[in-house]
Order: sequence, then C-alpha cells, then structure tokens
Amino acid sequence: LDAARLRRQLAEIGDVQHALIGDILAEAAGKLPPKPEASLTHFCNSLAQAAVHVPYHLDNLFRALQAFIEATTDAQPSEFALTIRLTETM
Repeated sequence: LDAARLRRQLAEIGDVQHALIGDILAEAAGKLPPKPEASLTHFCNSLAQAAVHVPYHLDNLFRALQAFIEATTDAQPSEFALTIRLTETM
C-alpha cells in the first residue's frame, strides 16, 4: 500500500464531469435507453460521492498501520522509505 499511489488512482476516478466517471457518462449519454442511462447516472453519482470520503479513510488506515508497526516492531524513523510486508503472523 502506498498512500500517494492510492490518491493518484482516486483522482483518476474523478467525478460526474471529469476523469473516468465523466468519460463513462459522456460516452453513454444518448446511447442507452432512458432507464439504464438513469441507473448508470445514479450509480456514477453515488460512486463520485463516495470517492470524496476515501481520502479521510486512507489517512485513518495509514495512521493505524503506522501505530501497529510502531507497537509491534523496532521500527525507527528514518529519512528513507521502508517497505513492510504485513503477514498473518504479525
């Protein structure tokens, strides 16, 4: 897990006017029957609204991971990035 990478991927999802979600809705506009188009629009709106809250949850996830690692290992702060593999035994 990499917070910066996850944030970039989240930005690529976009909203109903931009990026992936916007592209999907723009491509579907006028090409689907009204009911499926309305369902797709509703789904995309829900997805875009949920994506707004993801950064908060990402921050909490990485804070919890950091606290876990500090509590269970002898991890020392450094100026280098560390890759830590979480396993079942941890």
